[in-house]
Amino acid sequence: MMKILYITHFSVNDINASSGTIYHIKRMLEKAGNEVIVIDNLKLGKYFKLYKKVEAKLSSKKTLIEREPYVLKQFSRELSKRIEDMEFDLIFAPSSLYYTFFKDKQNRPMVFYTDATFGGMVDYYIYQSDYSKKAISNGYKQETMAIRNADLIIYASDWAKQTAIDFHQADSRKCVVINRGANIKHNYSRDEVMQIIQSRKMSSGSSKCDFMFFGTDWKRKGGPIACEVVKILNQTYGVHAKLYVVGCTPDIPIDYAAYTEIVGFINKHIPVEYERLENTFKQCDFFLLPTRQEAQGISYAEACSWGMPVIAANTGGVTGIVKHGVNGFVLDSADEAHVYAGKIMEYVGDGSKYMRLAESTFDYFVDHLSWDQVGSKINDALRQII
Repeated sequence: MMKILYITHFSVNDINASSGTIYHIKRMLEKAGNEVIVIDNLKLGKYFKLYKKVEAKLSSKKTLIEREPYVLKQFSRELSKRIEDMEFDLIFAPSSLYYTFFKDKQNRPMVFYTDATFGGMVDYYIYQSDYSKKAISNGYKQETMAIRNADLIIYASDWAKQTAIDFHQADSRKCVVINRGANIKHNYSRDEVMQIIQSRKMSSGSSKCDFMFFGTDWKRKGGPIACEVVKILNQTYGVHAKLYVVGCTPDIPIDYAAYTEIVGFINKHIPVEYERLENTFKQCDFFLLPTRQEAQGISYAEACSWGMPVIAANTGGVTGIVKHGVNGFVLDSADEAHVYAGKIMEYVGDGSKYMRLAESTFDYFVDHLSWDQVGSKINDALRQII
């Protein structure tokens, strides 16, 4: 058993922090048989935040407060003070932020686990035209310094690892790739999931098909493309297709209104809302999320936990979770809606083919995308550096 110090500036028990990943990483480390000591709620500094708000009002450019040297040095000072006299084997963080200036006096291994690098996010998520030159420069320097200081870096995809090498001169020998697990967990057995799959429209060879879209950022997650796909299926192929939109409430153009149903934002802490989320996962035949930018996409893993095949675009770290032909399919990010629709039509009317894909999707989740599997792989990596 390892004794791991887990550090974050979020509250570790906040199930919503970073889409639940902060909480689930801690649980994963514990379930893998480790003793986990937590230092959380690291402070940004209220006066500095006030200063940055004033600065932002005087400038048309955004800043990146969590990558400001002042904040990062404050993280380092607070960590150094709070770990005095603490005994542990290694330090584990869900971000590179904490290692920029921090050095452990006892030289215990420092590890961080992330799905993206700053360099990989620039002009992908973070557009230089929106931010000050100083903010961009600080971001590059922060990430490079943290990568240099860490003893082991776990990336959620080959894409993230490669951007670390390309943009931050990371030593590939201390970088490993282990995808993240699903943050929504159910307790259904394999037999029960198979029954759910069998109850779906496409399993019977029906020409009806339900799709699930799940995300808060409608445009970035490819919502308009998803709408067009469903419209094409209805108007060109005669399929009775419907898109269930979960996580946001977009303005749907009149041309698509008949083919969409808005479920909206779901609060997982409210039982009746969570039940509606579960029912949508059970009911829908495909998880349609042709996102434009994606570091990895934990919701893909969550869909797979219900045996729901994924339809995704090949961008960012998506292929760390979605394996073409195994748990869905990944199309070129530049492909238009008719290409997606054509691929879906390969399964419409063929119940046995759909069921094989759905069963393969669930089995892939069990073997590769659950936090239990992730924890086992991470434990193996951690043992090698102690």
